[in-house]
Amino acid sequence: MEVRLLCNELPKILLRRRRRDGAIRTQRQPGKALTAKPHLPKPPKKAEESGDPASEDKAAEQPLTNTHAFLILSRADSSMILQTDQEINELDHSGFSTQNPTVFAGNLGDGRYVLQKAKILSVCVYKDMSGLFTTRNEEQDEPAKPQKPLPPPKESVDMSSNGVLDDDDEDELLYGESEENPIQKEPVRMTSKEAPSDAKSMFEIKEVAPTYWLFVARENGVLEIYSLPEYKLCFLVKNFPMGQKVLVDSVQMTAPSGTKSEKLSDMSHESMPVVHEILVVGLGIRHSRPVLLARVDEDLLIYEAFPFYETQREGHLKLRFKKMSHDIFLRERKYKTQKPENEEEEKAFQSRQWLHPFSDISGYSGVFLCGYQPYWLFMSSRGELRCHPMFVDGPIYCFAPFHNVNCPKGFLHFNKKGELRISTLPTHLTYDAPWPVRKVPLRCTPHFVNYHVDSKTYCVVTSQPDPCNHLVRFTGEDKEYELLERDSRYIFPTMDKFSLQLLSPVSWETIPNTRVDLDEWEHLTCLKNVMLSSEGTTTGMKGYLALGTNYCYGEDVTSRGRIIILDIIDVVPEPGQPLTKNKIKIVYSKEQKGPVTALSQVVGFLLSAIGQKVKAFIEDSCHISLEWHHNL
Repeated sequence: MEVRLLCNELPKILLRRRRRDGAIRTQRQPGKALTAKPHLPKPPKKAEESGDPASEDKAAEQPLTNTHAFLILSRADSSMILQTDQEINELDHSGFSTQNPTVFAGNLGDGRYVLQKAKILSVCVYKDMSGLFTTRNEEQDEPAKPQKPLPPPKESVDMSSNGVLDDDDEDELLYGESEENPIQKEPVRMTSKEAPSDAKSMFEIKEVAPTYWLFVARENGVLEIYSLPEYKLCFLVKNFPMGQKVLVDSVQMTAPSGTKSEKLSDMSHESMPVVHEILVVGLGIRHSRPVLLARVDEDLLIYEAFPFYETQREGHLKLRFKKMSHDIFLRERKYKTQKPENEEEEKAFQSRQWLHPFSDISGYSGVFLCGYQPYWLFMSSRGELRCHPMFVDGPIYCFAPFHNVNCPKGFLHFNKKGELRISTLPTHLTYDAPWPVRKVPLRCTPHFVNYHVDSKTYCVVTSQPDPCNHLVRFTGEDKEYELLERDSRYIFPTMDKFSLQLLSPVSWETIPNTRVDLDEWEHLTCLKNVMLSSEGTTTGMKGYLALGTNYCYGEDVTSRGRIIILDIIDVVPEPGQPLTKNKIKIVYSKEQKGPVTALSQVVGFLLSAIGQKVKAFIEDSCHISLEWHHNL
């Protein structure tokens, strides 16, 4: 698992690149199967009965509605029907067809009928809710609606409370009103009585009627879009598998099957990539962002539709598709020691459905990509397409959303080992970001974050503002504190108090008894992992945490600092507190004659920048001694 950390002024942000699903149950099934999950048919509505307290109690005991009733596992030559309730059991007599494979199963007629569908190749039906799929030029055909003029502003003269005109009002009376800037105009203020009527004229809610379209990808590299139910060709793209940046309507009809031109072009089509699967879904708010996904050989093409009203051919769609960039890699990582797989199994795996749209999985909607390297594709309210890998379970052969009492708003999938896994997305992560984000409140300001490899913990340096009511006076080498006496209503300035704390990457909680507080007026300037020479290890090197500080007493006092070297050791944890297995040991802490601004390691030496000098230290019998220094 790859983990990165960022710091800002308030909370700490965890970015996790590889997402681990929260598995609820794992069950092994022979064969590699597809999944489907229809609901129970809804019974006809009955007349309302008299209020019965027993029936009301039963209704209150059913917190989940519209749950999945059946789980269909599709093999190469048959289907298995499972009933999902508190337990998952196989049904012998269910009414489904079990002699053939199942591609899709769902409900029709508001849940009154159950549909079981056979296999379909190279087509995709899309329900458009965005209004972009239209053959009519809206900008030219629709007349411009006259705008309702806004009511003239009421004449009023702003006066001060004593009835005297302001300076701006006097200038306006003497020199007249200034001309309006045509570029920057002030917004018109409306009273509460006028706002509702004007809002109706200014904001118009446009209702979009759903339309249906059929996408067909042919072997000759042509992508066709037909309108349903007329089945009329409205868009045609040649050489679609070549991955063009913009898909433009070719405005040419394909030759009929069996003609001479098609036979002559077979040789050129043999070298063209093969389109294994296409999917068109509406992502974003109210499905207003149509996205076309195509799996071409070992690559994934993603296109987004945008309006284009300059199309000259009538009856064709007034849109185009632009290619979206992504970092999804579909190819299998092969190693030298890996045994070659069976070609028939490889071909059967490539012919499966990899693109699975989903809605409301832990509140997210998008597309799940199966294959050797599975990915989640999300698009939320921000309108950015987010791609998150899920490599923790290896290759995934099939996927389906699953909503059940034991797994609300979850999903299930089959891995390469033939195991059925029922899982949910972790809700403490936010997926609308380049990396999944989890925010952990610290109640302070973080400055440095460092990962210690040996103890597998994070070292976090934070600061908290504390009120300062005294000053520091130096008399030679001695320090004297002068207390400032002020009125009770006086607000004292604040000063940052620095501290160091260990964090556990498992629960992201602070480890008890690992806090190191710095001195007052002391600021931490650098934190780094260093490998120093040590006689107590077999390799002769040992990892430490090196800290550099600076005492900020003021302009009249010479700056000084400290070098602190810490070692994180393993101890016996306290009973009931597994996080107490690590403690911090201070190996070296000594004040220097200048501020320590940078630290590094060189062949077992600790290299430090102290003021205008660069000094190197070496460990000698558990002590750090000065080896050499150089003036800059």
